[in-house]
This record gives sequence, C-alpha cells and structure tokens, in this order.
Amino acid sequence: MSAPAVEAQEPFNRKTLFWGIFASLLAAAGFFLLSTYAPDFRQPGNGGATPLSKSGVGYAGLVEWLRLTGEAPLMARTEDDLARDILLIVTISPDSDQEALRRILNLRQDQNTLFVLPKWQILPLQGHEGWNMKFGRLPGSVVNEWLGRIADAKIGAGQSTAKQLDIEGNMVAAPEELQWVADKYPLIAAGNDKAVLTELDDKPFYILTDPDLINNAALKDPEKAAAALGLIAVLQPDDGPVMFDLTLHGAGRKYDLAKLLVEPLAFLAVDAAAGRGRASLNASIDAPQQVGVGGEFGVQITARHSGPRAAEARVGHDARLAPVSGSGGALQPTARGGSLNLRFQALRRGIASFDRLWVRWRGPFGLVWNQVVLPVESKIAVLPDVSSARGEAITLLQHAALAEGHAQRRAGQGREFDALKDYQPGMGRRMIDWKRSARHGKLLAREFRIEENNNIVLAIDSGRLMCEPVDGVPKVDRAVTAALLSAFIALKGGDMVSLFGFDARPRVSSGAVRGPANFAMIQKRAAEIDYSSEETNFTLALTTLAARLDRRSLVIIFTDFVDPISAELMLRTVSRLTERHLVLFMLMKDTELEGLADMPPRSGEDVARAVVAGGLLRERQVVIGRLRLLGAHVIEADHNRLGPALVERYLQFKQEDLL
Repeated sequence: MSAPAVEAQEPFNRKTLFWGIFASLLAAAGFFLLSTYAPDFRQPGNGGATPLSKSGVGYAGLVEWLRLTGEAPLMARTEDDLARDILLIVTISPDSDQEALRRILNLRQDQNTLFVLPKWQILPLQGHEGWNMKFGRLPGSVVNEWLGRIADAKIGAGQSTAKQLDIEGNMVAAPEELQWVADKYPLIAAGNDKAVLTELDDKPFYILTDPDLINNAALKDPEKAAAALGLIAVLQPDDGPVMFDLTLHGAGRKYDLAKLLVEPLAFLAVDAAAGRGRASLNASIDAPQQVGVGGEFGVQITARHSGPRAAEARVGHDARLAPVSGSGGALQPTARGGSLNLRFQALRRGIASFDRLWVRWRGPFGLVWNQVVLPVESKIAVLPDVSSARGEAITLLQHAALAEGHAQRRAGQGREFDALKDYQPGMGRRMIDWKRSARHGKLLAREFRIEENNNIVLAIDSGRLMCEPVDGVPKVDRAVTAALLSAFIALKGGDMVSLFGFDARPRVSSGAVRGPANFAMIQKRAAEIDYSSEETNFTLALTTLAARLDRRSLVIIFTDFVDPISAELMLRTVSRLTERHLVLFMLMKDTELEGLADMPPRSGEDVARAVVAGGLLRERQVVIGRLRLLGAHVIEADHNRLGPALVERYLQFKQEDLL
C-alpha cells in the first residue's frame, strides 16, 4: 500500500516577496531623493550674522529677547513671507546672498524694513560649533559694497568722539570702533551730522550702521538690551510681531519634488554628457609671492581647453584675503582658452593661500552646467606693514647718533679696541698703553668702542592671550611690528638677528643673519607666525630656544600673562635662561583693565568690576616683580609705543655694554 502524496510548498509567499521588493525599491528611491535635497532643506548655519546664530555677532539673543518681552518673532523664508506688512529686520553678513537682497529691496518698497550692516571679521572657533572669534574690522570697501546696494551712501571715515548714544531716552555706551554714516537728520546720532540709525528719504527703509547695538554681544549689557527693544518699537508700524529675514542666508528656495517626474531627465543627461570633460581642461593661477597687509593685488586665472567654450571660474581662498569685486566671473576668450583677472585685498598677516579652482561651462544645449574642481597650490606671504617701522627706525637711529648702521664710537666705552690716541688729563690710568708709550716716547691711551656682532633673538608668543585684539589689532601683530622695528635697527648696527615663534610648541625658527640685506628674510619669516587658540607652553618653547643658543644672547620675549598661577611655569624656565643670557620681556599695558579699575563707579556692578580689575592688575605686577628678581628686564609699554620703547632699551644695553 503506497503512502499518500504530499503537496510541495514554496519557501516564500509570492505576494509577500513582491511587496517586500516593492517596499525596498520605494525606500531606496525615497532615500535618494532625501539625500539629494537634504542640503536645501537645512536651516541657515548657526554661525555668523544670522538670526539663528548664537555667536557674538549673531542675533539669536535678540530673537529670544523679543519672544520673552512680547510676541515671538517670525522668520521669513519665502517671497510670500517677505510681502507681509510688518517690520522686517534684515541682518547682513559679508557672505550673504546678493540676489536675495535685490529681491527684498524690490518686494518691500512700501513696507518698514531695517537693514543691519556687517562690521567684524570672524573665524570659526575650533572645538566650539557655532562659535566665532573676532579678529578685526571688515574693510570699508566690503561694508560700502553692501551699503551701496541699499542707499547712495558710504561709511564715514575717522573715529566718532561720541561716548554715549541716546536711543529713545536710553543713554548707552557707544560700541567699540563705532561705525557711522553722514546724515544731517539722524534717528540715532553719534555727533554732529553722524548717524548710527538713518532713514531713506523716499522709502521706509532704515539702516543701522553698527550691529553692536543689537547683536548677541551687545545684549549682555542690560542698558543696551533695553535700548534694543526701544529701537525696534519705534520702527514698528503697529503693535505685533516683527520678522527676521532668512532668505539672505540661504533660505527661500521653492521645492517641488514632482518636477522630477516631468522634467526631461534624458535630455538633460545628454546635454551633460555632450559637454567636454576635465581631461581637455587645464587651468592655473598667477599671483604675487608676497604682499603687505592692507594692500591690493591682482590674480590672473588662465584656462586652456580645446574647442569653443564660454566658461566661468571661481577661486577658493582663505580668510586672510578678501575679494575686492568678487572671487569669480566669466573667462574672457583667448586664442587657447580664456582668462580672468581678479582683485584681492590682504586683510591680515600670515601665509595666505588659494587652494582650489572651480571651472564650469554649459553643455551644447545650454541646460546643464559641467563643473570641475581643480586643486591648486598658490601661497602668498602677507607681510606686516613696515613702512611706519622703517620711518621710526630712521628717526631713532638719528637720535642715537648712528651713522650707516655702525654704533657711534665713544671713548672709554665698550670692550673692542679701536685706536690709540694721545693721553689727555682726566683719562683713567688703566687706559694708558705703557708699551707703546715707551716706544713712541709719549703717553698713549687706548680707545675702545661698543662691540658689534651681538646675537639678538626675537621670541614672539602667538598663543591664545596674544591673539586678543588691542585697539582693533591683535597683540601678536603689534608684537611682530615692534620686533621688525628692532630687527631693522640691530641689523643696521651690525648685530646678528634671529626670529623664534611659539605657542603650544615652537612654530617658527630662523637662523641668525646679519646685515640690512637680510631684513626681507626676517620679514618673510615673521609672516609665518600664525594666530593660535592654544595655550602657550613656555617650558617647551624656552627650553628649546635655550638649547639652540651656543653663545650669550639678548633674548627679547613678546608675551602676555594674566596671573601668577598661569605664569608659574614661565618663571621657572626664565630662571635658567637668565643664568647665561640677557632676557628682556616686552609686555603691552592692559588698557581695558586699567580703564575698568579707574572708571568712576555709578553702580554696584561698576564697583565689582573695578575691584576685580584692580586685583588682576596687582597680580600682573607680582609676576613682573618676580621676573625682575630673577634677573630679567621687563618693559610694559603702551601698544603704540612698544617698538620705540624696545629700541631705546636695546640701544641703552649697547651703551652700557650689557650685551
């Protein structure tokens, strides 16, 4: 008897398998679409002068302050938002969208709009997302470029003498390096015919020239926070919320995912494929090797390719450079391709670079841009401005009676034998050369002169404290300028000069050179001393420096410190350095602390600030006193007198034969 037949079963249900494959394909398509369009849906970055930025130059604090004191502000992301009849606050940063600003000006011809101009140059602070480090004012040309798109005006030249501003009855301290425009009828005045807030004659457009009245850094001051509310209340047409613009910072694009179903994708693909590829393209950048701080220079981009092609190019650069009229444009046709001439301005000292070059061109149908990114390596040494240093050096040389760079010879001074002369009454007997006197039959005295060929080491600290600005310029830049001034004097005087830069570790070390012809080399190596956010390691730096010195030297250290605790390791190292070498510390007076300590108190907070500032100044003097006890010389000078004070002490050392 046979067993009953068993029906074979499939391991997977066909319907389940079908829907599983369909769901996988649908998920893959959705992932592709979201990956493609995700960058467009992101909010403007949390950094810079945007309403969402929490950095010092941002305005997230003002948004929150308005929310806490009234209705929550709105955010304008589209053209429909911009058309609403409420006060719109437009915050401008150097990298804002120029086309977006043009749309705002067209859409809000009859509606109240406040434009806030940019002021500061910033760099991202490493290790702190959304934080920025301020290192100086924007060039006037950059601010005027944005101001010129709104009104026929320019930022005023020169410093305003106004110490306080009247903002709707609130007297607030004027911001640092106040930014203003000329206006006979200002809404907020900064002196005679100087406006911080002005209104256009033919449109309800208001321009706030100095953002330090309403940005995050300003709102830490309660008086400025109250004044910011008063300023906005005056410009509001009615009670209600205000609106901040985001379109200037990347928002506002229209998104329609359905367009992927109707656009002729195949036609676009053909147009993209028909364009010539990277293999037929070769491009280069021609730029000068060095330029002075604040100077403008030209850059030529040359592209070589086969066949007719209308191309555009854009060059990538670091924060030390700023484009005068844009960083790209259309290439002008040449016999073998195209070329583009651009102008840049050097903003700050260091080794600037152009790191990449974008070149793009349209396909035959003009529907698709073909783009390539070409790596380039073009470095420019942005040198400190030494024109003023040379002038001061010549003046100091004349005052010190130096001729052609050689120290004036003074009888009886120095150790180096110069000549014999007749003995005169009043000369010391130790100066008489008895052997030669016997030979010539009359008394002859030896005349000496100040020694040359001394070794001078300029050690510059570029750590975190030295990168803080003093009167708008980082301390390290002022130290470099003073070092170059003294280097010029020393080289003219026949001494040997070397440069040493350090922060957490040694960064720059030049060999000792002699003669004025080598000043250019010292100047170029000084450009390599970069800004740093790291704490200074004095032990490693000074120990390394001492190991490299094989003869007695004058070691000039440009640095800064806050209290005895942070300077303790420095003091231990200095004690070993002074055993063999002559050490001179160059310090800049902390004018901010001195101002707080001497400010007449008007409130309890002023008293507290004055007490803390006075304590910090006393601790600073404790460190200076300990340095002097260790045998080091210390000069604490005003930042404008740092270079001349150093040269005067150097010449004094030579006269006293301490080198």
